[in-house]
Amino acid sequence: MTDVALVREGRTPPPVPLAPVEQRYGWSFWVGLASGWAVMAYAVYGMVQEWEATNPPNLAKVLIGGVLLHDLLIAPLVALLGLLIVRFVPVVARGPVNLALAVSGVVVLFSYPLLRGFGRHAGNPSTLPHDYVANVLLIVSITWIVAAITVSFRVGRKRRQP
Repeated sequence: MTDVALVREGRTPPPVPLAPVEQRYGWSFWVGLASGWAVMAYAVYGMVQEWEATNPPNLAKVLIGGVLLHDLLIAPLVALLGLLIVRFVPVVARGPVNLALAVSGVVVLFSYPLLRGFGRHAGNPSTLPHDYVANVLLIVSITWIVAAITVSFRVGRKRRQP
């Protein structure tokens, strides 16, 4: 059975071995690397210069905690989720489902401070004036509705093909 026939049936074709690729870095890589290191050096310099305002020991705890949280919890959960998607989601729906999961994750991650109400002041009602939980749920819902519509169009198109 050919790979095309397998995909039409909703099954995943076997992986194709890739030829070894020689690593070459062009000028854009080196410019990006140098500018990235320059930005990080400037950030460290600013942190040290403004010692009392930045509280480096606390910043170090937050950064180390973030790294540990990512490596011990988030990355394994994302890998497990990827395995579950490959196992249970049909090939025709994997792209939209992966994209909807990624968008949902980014929206929730970046809105976390708003959802928790960090920065809200009782004496100033103009700080964080919106219902952020409802707004995040709306954006995530719209994301999944668009993914479902995309999957339905793909399935419909697949059924119409001979």
